[in-house]
Amino acid sequence: MLKVQFGCGLSNPVGWWNYDSTPSLFVRKIPLSVQTAKVANKILSKQRSPRLSLILNNMIHTNAIYGDVVKGLPCSDKSVDLLYASHVLEHLPLKEFRIALQECRRVLKNGGVFRAVVPNLKYCVEQYLSSSMPTKSIDFCLATGMGTESFANPLSRMRGDSHHMMYDVETMIYELRSSGFSSVRQAYYGDSECKEFSEVEDKGRWVFPVNIGFECIN
Repeated sequence: MLKVQFGCGLSNPVGWWNYDSTPSLFVRKIPLSVQTAKVANKILSKQRSPRLSLILNNMIHTNAIYGDVVKGLPCSDKSVDLLYASHVLEHLPLKEFRIALQECRRVLKNGGVFRAVVPNLKYCVEQYLSSSMPTKSIDFCLATGMGTESFANPLSRMRGDSHHMMYDVETMIYELRSSGFSSVRQAYYGDSECKEFSEVEDKGRWVFPVNIGFECIN
């Protein structure tokens, strides 16, 4: 059984092919890059640079492979049994999001299962509407990732750390069905009949109603 996760970040479970498009994985292909990262990490650890140190540690220790779901994953057509994405799709502009869904269909076998979780826009809107805080518009933008407190650094721009699109249940189901998936349903943590998903799911990233999950069949 071929199990694939894209946009894996720091999640690299054994038994899964874990792809991510972070620049650190691209740089990792360069000879001596890992050794250089180890030296840089030792220096930065003394300067207390937690964010950069996290990136370097991921580069040094990760089992992930460089792969971009928009440009095309390094998987053959109809080769994947299970496909998973946790808090990835909201980082894509709408056009790229739809391209990514078509790429998911390309790599999945007929009958293959795609499972994903994203932030819940409806929940954020309800929090905004019920808030009495004078900063509620700012709070909304920060909570949804649609706004930031300062300009992103160049690495954040490359990684696509900000959110480009947000979804509710109805919209995501519509988009999945429109892309050609069948048996599309709202999903919850640990409710899949394919128990292999438990190897990759993080309960904290599936908390409802803050987040909304989906499962569908190719």
